[in-house]
Amino acid sequence: MHAGPLRIEVFADPDDFSVRTIGVPSLGAVGVCFGNLITSVGPYAGTHNFHQVLWHELAHVYAVKLSRGRVPRWFTEGLSEWESELADPSWARESAELLAQARREGRLRKLGELDLAFLRAQSPVMMEVAYATAAWAMRYLGETYGLPKLMLVLKGYATGATSEALFQQHLGKPMPTVEAEFDAWMHARLDRTISGWQPSPKGKIEARDRTLHKAIEEIKQKDYTTAARTLQELVQGPGDGFRPRMLLAEVLLQGPQWKSAGPHLEKARSFNRESIEPVIRLAELARRAGDVTAEKQRLREGLELDGMSFDPAARLTMLAVVSDDPKTLAYAQDRAVAIAPLHPITLAAQALAAAKAGDKPRAVALSKRALKSVDESEGRGPADTLVVLALASEAAGELTTAKILATRAAAEKGLPTPAKQAMARITASTATP
Repeated sequence: MHAGPLRIEVFADPDDFSVRTIGVPSLGAVGVCFGNLITSVGPYAGTHNFHQVLWHELAHVYAVKLSRGRVPRWFTEGLSEWESELADPSWARESAELLAQARREGRLRKLGELDLAFLRAQSPVMMEVAYATAAWAMRYLGETYGLPKLMLVLKGYATGATSEALFQQHLGKPMPTVEAEFDAWMHARLDRTISGWQPSPKGKIEARDRTLHKAIEEIKQKDYTTAARTLQELVQGPGDGFRPRMLLAEVLLQGPQWKSAGPHLEKARSFNRESIEPVIRLAELARRAGDVTAEKQRLREGLELDGMSFDPAARLTMLAVVSDDPKTLAYAQDRAVAIAPLHPITLAAQALAAAKAGDKPRAVALSKRALKSVDESEGRGPADTLVVLALASEAAGELTTAKILATRAAAEKGLPTPAKQAMARITASTATP
């Protein structure tokens, strides 16, 4: 089908977006679909992946059209989440831990109650649980019955039919059966994704929780040696899980044995297969060791898990530039442009690409715009941005500017060896008018 003409309104200010969308500020969402109209917060603050938002809202357009506006909210929200995940797996929300926590607290809704999960959400967290449950439900229905069956259900909603009747007609099973099968599938998948010991819900404190709290207090007091012993006791006993392993790794990172944090971070990954946090910490270990290849690999692993984070994409951009790795640079820039296209490091990387393509006027314009952003909002600017901007200015023929930026960058601590070498080459060059 063809969705017909669409109007997409993009706002720089979240409150302007909210007032336009619902009449009052502080909506909290970043995109809303009204059939042929989509309103959205633009990619100006690095807070969300704009490509994912547009894909999600466009999926709503089709669901609304096919159902003549009668699709239940849980079905269309879940379908948009699943469609986004199919387009790019990194766009899937990190929702397993959220659902596992709701399960531990007995707050998960059944499939037949998902509309109530949206209508009666008592907090922002429970609204997130509603979105996550709907997304998992549609993932299950799509993987089990296929998209053509879901299209038939959508068209069935246009006639005013209920989910119960449409499931029986097109899936060949009554709602209670589909619901029970989805529950079994979801719980098994949750158990594969989230494992190990997790802190108890409020009101059910155990000895393991007290040991964890003791370690946290020791960390607050910066008694890292004692905290490490406490956490070792926990993970070697009945309390091995994601949180204790991450805390133990953080404690070890504070001291001379920082390399020993690596195995604990890997173990943490096995307990939460969705989380980007241990992967980024492993990238930090590679950075400390001066291993550019390993750091790039870890950052890419992180971005494959989470397409919403800008910092890993920015760091990967710099590493790809200084290591002359065009394939990795293209991947990093795809992420950076979707989240923060006007960030100076994104603009600088685009300027460098324009210069290499022979488009000097565009390279100069982008370099100057990136430099203006650095000077206005960040002063000296982060080292990674300065490195890429120095190389972009050099490629654009702005050699004096390149030398100034390279001198600034070289003064920053912790630059990887290829970046140091590139900055040294620029500062040693002779600037010409």
